[in-house]
Amino acid sequence: MDTQKKVRDLLVMLATTSHLKFTKRYESSLSDNGDTSAAHSWQLAFAAYTIASEFSLELDLLRCMGLALVHDLPEVYTGDKDAVDVLNGKVSREEKNHQEAVFMGNFSDTFFSSQTMYDLWEEYKEQKTLEAKFINALDKLESFIHLNEHGVEKYTLEIFHSYYPAFAVKSFCDALGKKEPIETMFEMLKEDLKEKFEKRGVEWKE
Repeated sequence: MDTQKKVRDLLVMLATTSHLKFTKRYESSLSDNGDTSAAHSWQLAFAAYTIASEFSLELDLLRCMGLALVHDLPEVYTGDKDAVDVLNGKVSREEKNHQEAVFMGNFSDTFFSSQTMYDLWEEYKEQKTLEAKFINALDKLESFIHLNEHGVEKYTLEIFHSYYPAFAVKSFCDALGKKEPIETMFEMLKEDLKEKFEKRGVEWKE
């Protein structure tokens, strides 16, 4: 493929992925102040870079950034599935995974430069590498960060599942061989959110 065709293909791919800028999140759990998939992915990449750098974590930082940026790429097609809907069984995890795999297969077949993105997305889904576990833990914690800063007053449910990030956090900390700083961040966020939710009369479920 010559340079002009590659550039044209890249422009089409960028136009396709730009739909993440308009993909709303938290539509089942927040009445307002939800963000978009693109904003979430940027926040995740920024958190990964900052935390790994500040705490000198032995991670492939470029791969972490790539994982953060592509982990929700299928939401171009599927839209965001609110985590509370998955936890409550309203959304089938199996169907969600199937839809994402179909999109990424088509995406990889369509664009010349998308194989690297597909490989990163698959790495994230398989959760075998330390970098994938790191981004998964931060992905779950970022939802707590968003709620803590923007969403508690707009939370529409009667129960809050505080254990949502627990497995991802433990999986990363076990693989890393230490709890700092991720577990400390988790506990700090839980403490802040518990106080806010209890003031609103929302049941706190450990």
